Amino acid sequence: MRGLTLSSLAAFVAAGLLSLPAAGSAQSLAEIAAKQKEKKKGKSTRVFTEDDLKKGTARGFTSGDSSEPTGESGSQPSAEGTAAPAAAEGAGAQAPQKSEDELRAERQTAWREKIQKARDNVTQLTAEVGRLEAALSDLTVPVYGATRTTRVEAHQKAKQQLAAAQQAVADMEEEGRRAGYR
Repeated sequence: MRGLTLSSLAAFVAAGLLSLPAAGSAQSLAEIAAKQKEKKKGKSTRVFTEDDLKKGTARGFTSGDSSEPTGESGSQPSAEGTAAPAAAEGAGAQAPQKSEDELRAERQTAWREKIQKARDNVTQLTAEVGRLEAALSDLTVPVYGATRTTRVEAHQKAKQQLAAAQQAVADMEEEGRRAGYR
């Protein structure tokens, strides 16, 4: 009985000694976290949105844009400020031409929509091929009948369409890679 008490006492002491370093390191981790939080309070972070970037171009942060009058664009950095000088020039004047970045963004958006439609088409054709394969594996219908022949032909046609759609997606992905959209 005495041996049992000594062994349990030794186990409690060992457990207590092992838990002390863990509590000490957790406390120091909390202190480190508090110090890091105080450091971050001193720093101000700024998140730039696309609107900020668009406003920055209206203020003249980009080089080579001399088509805007400097007095009006500096006083009105919003999108309305850039449209007002163009409207003041006359109703017959053409809309200001888009920058290369805006044109590229439009092309990229059009490409992304086009490739998404092609991928949706591949998904639909894959489902159709799967449905036709399941129908062909159904042996409850006659194997040598007009229904099965029609299904086999539809399956062949769907597989050809799927291969063509997959090739179209691959071609569009290559086009996007070459244009730097990916």
